[in-house]
Amino acid sequence: MFSSIKIVSLYGLFGIIELPEFLAYFITGFTIIVITNSFNLIDGLDGLAASVGLVTIGAFGFWFYLVEDYTYSLFASALIGAILAFIVYNWEPSEIFMGDTGAMIIGMILSIMVIRFLNVNYTLPLNYSFKFNASIATAAAVTIVPLSDTLRIIIVRLSKGHSPFRPDKSHMHHALMRLGFSHSKTALILGFVNLLFIAIAVSLMSYGDLIVLPVIIILATSLSLLLDRLILRKLKSPAIND
Repeated sequence: MFSSIKIVSLYGLFGIIELPEFLAYFITGFTIIVITNSFNLIDGLDGLAASVGLVTIGAFGFWFYLVEDYTYSLFASALIGAILAFIVYNWEPSEIFMGDTGAMIIGMILSIMVIRFLNVNYTLPLNYSFKFNASIATAAAVTIVPLSDTLRIIIVRLSKGHSPFRPDKSHMHHALMRLGFSHSKTALILGFVNLLFIAIAVSLMSYGDLIVLPVIIILATSLSLLLDRLILRKLKSPAIND
């Protein structure tokens, strides 16, 4: 099932169609490592990783069903069932935790589905109803919460002169909790944000990566900056009131 998992092309981005073999393996490995670890990094509060997992795996599973890739659709459905059974006990106040192993397993499966989506989408006819012309941007939109959170913490830590691997509270879920949201509300907000980006990708499915990818990046950056601005405003408000 997973033997043919490899990114063999940039799918027309920057005019690059086919990748050399060594570069294809490198980009494939890099993609799997980044998505797997990004998903693990968002597992910082009750229900968050499970919520995002339901949204991302569910989106890919539904698309696989629409394009008649029933093996991957069934695989996604099985994983969704497992996450649904788990999230009941992982929701605030949680009785069990996902942990690094659980989060990285879901992240690795998600990375495989990303690669499968890219390859299957690329082979679909141009006039196919469910073909995304911006395949890379769509994959980024589906995985936007873990990817943007990872990029955010790397930038924040480096800007402070810290190692990007040094644990801190610069994650998006920590920022939302500083604004007063509970674990469950934070998980729901980030799950909704992920759904919103998927909806944006679907609405722009007829446009190419050179248009959709900047839109996704700008929107994700704007939301992160807005979050920081709201936190600064809240931190300053007591001083103003005093």
